[in-house]
Amino acid sequence: MTVFLNATHHYEGYLEKTASSQQLVFRRQIGSLWKVEKKLPYAADTVTLQLSANKETYRFSVVDEQGQAQPLGRGETKYLTTEVGGVFTGIMVGCYASASSSQQTLRVRDF
Repeated sequence: MTVFLNATHHYEGYLEKTASSQQLVFRRQIGSLWKVEKKLPYAADTVTLQLSANKETYRFSVVDEQGQAQPLGRGETKYLTTEVGGVFTGIMVGCYASASSSQQTLRVRDF
């Protein structure tokens, strides 16, 4: 899941799978500053990511088996603005997927 202004101004919360593990990740990029803020081991077969926002902050969470949102990461709204990022269109919120193998499957559900 991403909050995206442009290629150099965005926040992401995602599930990363490798041959030996999988983990939930939150990363941020503001201009040339890029950082993975958090990595958490994750064993379940499915994941529900949640995004909430207010005037100051975007908050990424993962929903646990009991339906409770557990924090994954957050980013300030002011860094994804046309004044900072230098674009006209504003932000986009959405899902994305990337895979290095044709054997990967992604299912996205909207509630």
